[in-house]
Amino acid sequence: MTNLVPLCIVCAMLNKFFGDGTGALYPITFYNRQLDSSFKMQTHSHHYVEIMYSLSGSFEVAVESADRKHTVNVHKGQFILISKDIPHKLTVIKNCKVAELEIAVAKEEKGFDTIKVLESIDVFAEFCLKFMRFALINDTEGIAETILKIHSKFDAQNKDGLNSIYMQSIFIQLCLEIAKSFFVGLSEQNSIYTKKAIQYISGELSSGIKSTEIAKRLNVSASYLHRLFKRDTGLTVGEFINKKRIEFAKVRLLHSKEPIQFISDTAGFTSRQNFHKVFYELTKTTPAAYRNEFAGKVYYDPAIHVQKFYTE
Repeated sequence: MTNLVPLCIVCAMLNKFFGDGTGALYPITFYNRQLDSSFKMQTHSHHYVEIMYSLSGSFEVAVESADRKHTVNVHKGQFILISKDIPHKLTVIKNCKVAELEIAVAKEEKGFDTIKVLESIDVFAEFCLKFMRFALINDTEGIAETILKIHSKFDAQNKDGLNSIYMQSIFIQLCLEIAKSFFVGLSEQNSIYTKKAIQYISGELSSGIKSTEIAKRLNVSASYLHRLFKRDTGLTVGEFINKKRIEFAKVRLLHSKEPIQFISDTAGFTSRQNFHKVFYELTKTTPAAYRNEFAGKVYYDPAIHVQKFYTE
């Protein structure tokens, strides 16, 4: 059983992904061919998971869900993964070479049970929970080679040797490569949320902006943003905001004669007491003591987070 996800949930998600039943995996259809603008595909669906990989050029896939239609552009080195029973249609944008693979479960009582193996692998169990209907994925794991290996080893009309451990290990390798590539892309997307949050903070530091407001702007939950931000920066959103406010306050304390209350307000603190509390937590001194000790002696550059003592 996976350590991350209850087995019953993993089984349900695998069934949603591949279809009901357990057993070996096998290709229903596969091709590796050059396509041009004359290629026509009707909107269709089938009871198998499908991979469409761009080996060169670009194509577009229209995917239908319950409430809307999605258009996905697939470029060289990318593939679209479509769950079973999802209506879709491929249109060629630019002459392209496509490697396609539809995968089903061979519901046989004997032989190697690949589904059982996948149930026990944490990364694939997590992938099944997070994957929703379809996904555009950048190949970071050499998936093209694995798909082409499957093309070369199997004939859709001949299942001889299908249940061998070697043959099924190729499918397991493909599933794990898909999951790993998916999570790399998810991590990169998550980092975009962190970058956007930092941009909001930098632009509205004096406005008293809060993490809940940032999450709302990014259209994610506050708890989700908290996890991403902590992972990417080592700080919570609130800690990061306070850190940036204190950096701003240090500059004003050293290079202006503005009153401390004015600096506190301009930095976005709700009260002078809160400003003093956070300032002391991060610097182990008070704003007034910091100004008295370092004004005219230190140049503080918040862009590189270091203090430089004048040598004149």
